[in-house]
Amino acid sequence: MIFSVDEIAEIAGAKLACGSGSQKVERIIVRAANAAALPNSIYFDLKRFKDPARPLHRMYDMGVRVFAVRELPEDLDYFSDAVFLVVESIPTAINLVVNEIIARYQGTIVAVPQRGGNCCLKD
Repeated sequence: MIFSVDEIAEIAGAKLACGSGSQKVERIIVRAANAAALPNSIYFDLKRFKDPARPLHRMYDMGVRVFAVRELPEDLDYFSDAVFLVVESIPTAINLVVNEIIARYQGTIVAVPQRGGNCCLKD
C-alpha cells in the first residue's frame, strides 16, 4: 500500500517539519537494529535500547528519507534531502498508521506471530 507523506501526517496527527509531503511511502521501519532499509520507507524513531547509537543516521545512510520523530535532530543539516514528521507519541502514530493500512486493505488478514511479535498481511 502506498501513502504520501502528507497522508501519513494527516493520519498520525503529525506536523511536516521539513521536506516534501508528496514523497511516497510503501514500508514502515520501527527497528533500526535489524532493519533492511528499502526505498520509499518511513522510519519511526522509537529510541529502543537495542537500536544503534545513532539510528536516524544509520537509516539515512541506508537510503531512508522519511522519518517520524518526537523532536528534530540537532544536526538537521546532515539530513539534507530528508523529510521529518514530528509527532507527540511515536507508538500512537504507528498504531494510527497501521490501523489505516488495515482499514484500507482488501485481502484477508492473517496474523502469524513471529519472533519478536511481528505479524504479516497475507492475500
